[in-house]
Amino acid sequence: MLPDTGLLYFYEVVKQGSVRLAAAHLHISASAISRMIKKVEHRFRAPLFERRPDGMVLTPAGAVLAQHLAGVFAQIRDAESEIAELQGLRRGEISVHCADAAVQELAPQFLSQFH
Repeated sequence: MLPDTGLLYFYEVVKQGSVRLAAAHLHISASAISRMIKKVEHRFRAPLFERRPDGMVLTPAGAVLAQHLAGVFAQIRDAESEIAELQGLRRGEISVHCADAAVQELAPQFLSQFH
């Protein structure tokens, strides 16, 4: 995937909003994520997060990096999808929105049949 695990950890913190949640999602320790983010900050010679009691907030430099990484991950997902199509597998994403409570109750059954 990415050559630098620190970038993956950084992006997971961006998505999750905190080191603790990112650690739980990645099944690693919060201290490991913190160390890797420090290395990434050293690499870019800029703080990427403001560390606050209520969570991590991106600095302007962190926002730039996060935006570029979002593009990289989107390209990787596109490549995975194209490769799956070459192998005859059909994949994609759908969004279902239910405005009516009755329809909302039937949605899980419908989706399981659709799958």
